[in-house]
Amino acid sequence: MIAEMRGIVLSCVLATLGCHATAAEEARDVCTVLCRCASTIGQAACVDDCTAAIHATDDCVTCVFDNETTCATVNAECRPMCFQQPPPQGRSLP
Repeated sequence: MIAEMRGIVLSCVLATLGCHATAAEEARDVCTVLCRCASTIGQAACVDDCTAAIHATDDCVTCVFDNETTCATVNAECRPMCFQQPPPQGRSLP
């Protein structure tokens, strides 16, 4: 019984680890939604530019994926969050 449970737990852990996207893939997925919502003509160029500039924090990613069907929310709430730059290291916020 215990051996069976170990196998199930191990399978679940391995399946979960295999499902995580890399940071680059996640940024590209977020940018795909952001560019779709921006209604730009050059979708591929938009995604490339966005991927280079985005700061895809957990809050940004969650916001975009939770609201991907509502572009008004993505543009108003998520876009500003995704392009905020963190303060330089070693400096505190005012």
